[in-house]
Amino acid sequence: VGMGPREFAVECLGVGDWPRTDGAVEKIIPPERWAACADIHSRREGRICLAFDVSPERSGAIAMAGFREDGRAHIEVIEHRRGTGWMPERLLELAKKHKPYIVTCDAGGPAGSLLPDLEKLSRELVIEPGGSKELVQACGLFYDAVLDDQIRHLDTYELNAAVDGAARRNLSEAWAWTRLKSTVDISPLVACTLAFREARAMGGSVTVASMDDYLARFSPEELAAKQKAQQDRIAGILAKARQT
Repeated sequence: VGMGPREFAVECLGVGDWPRTDGAVEKIIPPERWAACADIHSRREGRICLAFDVSPERSGAIAMAGFREDGRAHIEVIEHRRGTGWMPERLLELAKKHKPYIVTCDAGGPAGSLLPDLEKLSRELVIEPGGSKELVQACGLFYDAVLDDQIRHLDTYELNAAVDGAARRNLSEAWAWTRLKSTVDISPLVACTLAFREARAMGGSVTVASMDDYLARFSPEELAAKQKAQQDRIAGILAKARQT
């Protein structure tokens, strides 16, 4: 049987796994591994982490991640639709209802434009944005969890489509999802990826606490300092994003 250029380079020349030359689209997450993680009856137990993302075309997605009784992670797209005007109030509604451990986004991406308005919305909605470093870490953790069968999703169309059409960009010796080179809107995938990273950081032993309980731990001066530090961090991330 004859070999194509890709197979010959890999098998005979030993130069590594070259990009495809036959026109087929490379799937970052193997379809069979993703399918094996589907569970339409999956349910999380305990506290959640929320994340949101925005596509370059300004569609928005909100996702959550938590843990199941069996110790596997549960990820879920809560909402995904066109536009972003609906997102601040929806995020506030979810924060009040679920008391998430954290609400995050990729501040260096399109979602960063929502941060100034979200910051002013309510003290019950505290955003802890991340940047490229956090996104890279999240992508590695998410990818490994899928391959290790440590994650479950609900087999929904929007997340399946995002995984199927997602592309990646190389960043030094790591990689991250790329919105511009993907063939579909991957905001549901990016949101799930970020939420999963925070759920891993949260772990399975964090007790549920209300926002009032959290705020009661600090004096007014400490809360003001925390708010100022968060504002400075957001401003720094946005300034760095504008320079790139």
